Amino acid sequence: REIQPNSNDILYKLGIALYQTKKNDEATQIFSQMNSAEAFYYLGLIAFDQSNYESAIQFFNNSLSLKPNFADANFMLGEIFAKQKRFSEAIRFYEKALAQDKTKDVYFVRLGGIYLIQSQFNQALPFFKEAVELFPKIAEIRYFLAIIQRGLGNYDSALDEVKKSLILKETADSNALLGAILFDRNNFLEAEKHLRKATSLNPNHFNSHYDLGRLLVKQQKFAQSLPILQKASLLMPNNADVHYQLFLTYSRLKRKADADNALKIFKQLSEQK
Repeated sequence: REIQPNSNDILYKLGIALYQTKKNDEATQIFSQMNSAEAFYYLGLIAFDQSNYESAIQFFNNSLSLKPNFADANFMLGEIFAKQKRFSEAIRFYEKALAQDKTKDVYFVRLGGIYLIQSQFNQALPFFKEAVELFPKIAEIRYFLAIIQRGLGNYDSALDEVKKSLILKETADSNALLGAILFDRNNFLEAEKHLRKATSLNPNHFNSHYDLGRLLVKQQKFAQSLPILQKASLLMPNNADVHYQLFLTYSRLKRKADADNALKIFKQLSEQK
């Protein structure tokens, strides 16, 4: 920059280097000297990192006014609206980003994920199906596709996808999901194996503790289920279903006071839904 002080290219690269090394104030000074879509985009990223979402929205819009087909700027607007739970707006910008660039798996995941968190499985399905064709070796995409197929009642497809996800990358999430699907199919032995594997991989994994606990309740192994459900209730104390399973367990273990308390908590939490 000292040698060529008027070079916008050098100035831009200096701004990126400052941003990447977390020197946001200096990066802001650099990008503020420029009038380009890319400079406004980085100013938007800095504002986003600082949770200054209104400023970030303005910067990303400025970027798009100069470069309407800037997929990254559309994507970041989707990110902001998703954080604010303004889902219809998030979908609109994620769709724009995806229409402009299909080379980034995260665009598919975020757009499909908006529908997934709202349990709109039919809407989420085509995005994850296309994503798994384009990015067949990304375990997380197959994991999410398995969740969707399970939500739609397509258990064979769900099993197939989660097993492929596990081959690519073994995680507590994938083991817990496989265990839950096997539990759905009444394959208790294999379900327990994968749920226990999930709890060993992540001792603070709620779903695996909850599903393992209710599996053991289903098999009337109440003494075994108790510590697992107790751990689940500590991990997510406001989950009503855990307390109901604890009520069943305490009742069968003839611990009336604990059973009454668990039922009371279950009813209170159910009324709050």
